[in-house]
Amino acid sequence: GSPRVAQAVGENLAANPEDILKSPATVPIWDRFLFGYAHQQGEEVRQIALVMRHIALFTRFGFEAPVGNEAEYIAKLVERSDAAVTWARFQEIVQTLRERRILQGDRTLFIVPWALHIHLWREYWHWYGRGFDFAQAFNEMPGSLHGWFMDMFQFAHGTSAAPVVRDILRRDGVYASRDFLCSDKGTTFLSTLAEADPEATLALIEQTFGTWSREELHAFKGGRQQIVWTLEKIAVWTPTFNRAARVMARLAVTENAANSNNATGTLLGLFRIGQEAAATEANPSERLPILQE
Repeated sequence: GSPRVAQAVGENLAANPEDILKSPATVPIWDRFLFGYAHQQGEEVRQIALVMRHIALFTRFGFEAPVGNEAEYIAKLVERSDAAVTWARFQEIVQTLRERRILQGDRTLFIVPWALHIHLWREYWHWYGRGFDFAQAFNEMPGSLHGWFMDMFQFAHGTSAAPVVRDILRRDGVYASRDFLCSDKGTTFLSTLAEADPEATLALIEQTFGTWSREELHAFKGGRQQIVWTLEKIAVWTPTFNRAARVMARLAVTENAANSNNATGTLLGLFRIGQEAAATEANPSERLPILQE
C-alpha cells in the first residue's frame, strides 16, 4: 500500500536484515510520514511523536461517538507523559493526521501504513517501556480496547517489549487467575504471545493446562481451540517441538471437539512427512521419538 515503505523494506532486506523497519541512512522515512518535510525538531514534532507512539499501542481506537471514550483514555495516557498535551491538543493532533491520511477511518481510526504502526509500537516500548505494569494498564483501559491492545504484542520479539511479555507470562502474573487463563481473551492473548515468545508461552501452558487431570482437560471447552492453535504455532520450532507435542497429545487423548483442526487432527499434522506437508521445522528423526511415545 505504500511504495516508499516497500522501497525502505526492500533496501533493509539486503543491507539491514536484522531490522527491516529501520529508516535508511539517507532518508528519514518514518519522520516524513509523521512530520512531512518541515523542520523535524521542536515541541510540536515531539508532541506528535508522543501521541502517535501511544496510539500505536492499539491496532485501532474509537475517536468519534459512541466510542470516543477510547480516545479519551489514550489522551490521558499521553497527558501523564506531557501535561501540555491536553485533551484539546490531542484532538488537534489527531485531526491534523487524519487530514494527512496517516490516521484513517470514520468513528474508529487506524494508522497507515501498517509498517509505520509497527515501527511506532516498537518506539513506544523503547522510550517508555521501563516499569510498565501490564495488569494495572489492562484493568484501567476500556474493555473495548483490550483486544486491540493485546494484538500488537505479536511484534514484541527482539524489542524493548520482550521483558513485558515475560512479565505477563509469569505463573503468578495475570494468568494466575484461572478465569482469565480459560477466558476467550486469555486464550487468544496466549496465541498472540506465542509469536513473541514461544518458550515462555509454552512454559506457562505446561504449568497450567499441562498439569490438569484428564477429567479437567476433557471438560475444558471454551478456549480449547485457541490453546490448540497456540501449541501448533509453538511446535513449528525445533527447540520447542517435543514439549508442545506432548501437551497437544494430552489434549488429543481427552478430545471433546469434532472439528478437523481439533487437538487430534493438529497432532496428526505434526507428524506428516513429505514436501510442504509437515507443520514443523523439526525433521523426522527428531519427531519419531515423540510419535513412539
